[in-house]
Parts: sequence; structure tokens; C-alpha cells
Amino acid sequence: MAAHAQRFGAALLCLCASAGPALAEDEPCGGPERPWVRVVFLGTPDRERLTSSMLSDLRAGLEPSKIAVCRADAPSVSEPLAVLNCAFSEDGLKVTLEVVDRVTNKRVVRDIQLAKLPADGRSLALAVEGEELLRASWAELGLASESRARDDPAPPEAVRAVVQPPVRPRDVGRAVLGGRGSIAHYALDQTQYGGDLFALLPLLGKLSLELGIGARGALAKTTTHGTVNAWMLNGDLGVHLPWLQQGDLELDAQLTSHFSSVQYRAQAAANATSAQARGFAGLARLGVGAIFGATRTVRSFTTLGVGYPWLSYAATDGGQRVTGTSGLELYASTGVGVAF
Repeated sequence: MAAHAQRFGAALLCLCASAGPALAEDEPCGGPERPWVRVVFLGTPDRERLTSSMLSDLRAGLEPSKIAVCRADAPSVSEPLAVLNCAFSEDGLKVTLEVVDRVTNKRVVRDIQLAKLPADGRSLALAVEGEELLRASWAELGLASESRARDDPAPPEAVRAVVQPPVRPRDVGRAVLGGRGSIAHYALDQTQYGGDLFALLPLLGKLSLELGIGARGALAKTTTHGTVNAWMLNGDLGVHLPWLQQGDLELDAQLTSHFSSVQYRAQAAANATSAQARGFAGLARLGVGAIFGATRTVRSFTTLGVGYPWLSYAATDGGQRVTGTSGLELYASTGVGVAF
């Protein structure tokens, strides 16, 4: 399991390496705004390809934290945050990684066995292990931050970013397009089911505007003189206000107006007559929505809520109402959407 996790992490580094900026070979390491790590290779006279690949992959892993990676013989204008020593065994199948950290004054060592890894994955594995050692060394700064003396120097900004990564902001300012299935039940014994296409459009601040269009059917209602069926074309107009975000989960409050064009069709029993009827209904809805999924990817949208008609429309049999969009409504919907 550990081997699979290591390979997965290495694959991520490989993807990042293609996008992350690299330090030019003749560019000095370090500077006022550019902390760096020195990498020293020992016992590697014939492993230039492996060490070069390992450096590229380690740079990709530390680039989001704005920490550069340089060889021991590279020119520099400042002292490194840490030194990563990579000592190869005589056969090259065992590597001892040693981090000498100038920020925490700690020394961390780990032995890596390369014999069980494919040749083309060894440099990536070494980069993953090296980055883990560096981050493990810096992680104790997070535990000691509250007890740090006032006159102790604060760690560099890049290291603080590693210890306490910034909280990802909500993905505001982007439109969402998606589809959902829904079900609603009314107190006048009508249950509707169907689906919608919906869009969320950014408004001021965290507010989003919801637009939706869809179709519904209703469960047939049997009466003394026959059966009543119903179909609806629906529209939604509302606003969403997020009030809680925890990781990839976001909860929001929803205030919506739900509009319906309703058509009733009756099938009469013997010795009875039937007629079709068409009208309009409208409800005010209050709901709670749950949005789940990583930012900038496909996300799930689920809503639970209640509604009450400001315009009802019902079917009757012999002057008695038998079904309709009347009374308290309970509704639920779930679907997926994509941000653009």
C-alpha cells in the first residue's frame, strides 16, 4: 500500500514538473524573496541522469511554496534553508537521505531501497521522500508557534506557508451549469417528480443567482369518477448565500420562487365525463443546499427545503379538490454541475 501511495505521489510530482518554472542553470540561488534548499549528491559519478531528474521533480514539489532547489556547486547569494544530502551505496540500490535543517536546527535521516522500484520511477521516489523529510522537519514549527518567544526570529515566509498552508477560498466569481433530479410533495396529496437544467450566476459578494427550467409529472390520483394525471413545465428564480465551508463541502441558504405551468388530464370512469384543464402555480421556497467537490471540478449539488404557494392550482371532481399544488410543500433535489 505504501509503495502504491509513493508511486501516486511521484506521478503527481511528474505532472507538476511539466508546469512548474525551473531555475536557470546559471542563475544564482537564493535572494531576499527566494529561499532555497541545497542538494548534495555523494557517491554518484555515473548517475547524472538520475540525479538531474530527481532535482527537477523536487523543484516541482517545492515550487508551490516558492522554495528553490539547487545543486551543491551552484552559485548562491544567500544561505540555504536546509541541506539535503543524498548518499548512494556502491551498487546504487540504496540511498541515505539526510536533511540538515538550518530553520529548526534538526537532522533527519531516512534510508531508501531502490531495488524494488522500476528504474524510471526511482528519481521520482527520491524526490517524494526528500520533500517529505523537509516538510516533516518544518512541521514542528506549527506545534511550537504559540510558545515561540517574542525575541525568537520567525521562520521564513516560505516555510510558514509549508507549515500552515493558506485556506483555499471559495470558488466565487464563476458560473455553474448543471442538471438535477427532484421530487416534491404537497399537503393536498400531490407528489411531483422530474428533472431540471440549472445555472448559478455570480452576483455581488458571495451571492449567486439561480436560474432553472425543467419538467415534472405527478403521481396519478384516483377519485370516485376516474383518474387524474398532471404534468408541469417549471422555472426557478432565486438566490444562494453560502454560510459554511469545510474542505470540499459547502453549505448555503437558498431563497427561490418556483413557477409552474400545470396541465391536468382526467380519465373518466363509466357514466362520467372528463375535461382537461391548464393553469399556473407559484411557490416561495426556503432551502438548505450542500455542495461537494474539489474547486474547479465537477461538483454535486443537493437541496432540501420547504415551500408554500402564493398561487395554487388544483383539479376537482364533483366540486371537490382532489389534487393540486396547495398547502405546505416538502422538496428535495440532487445533481451535478460544472463551474466555468
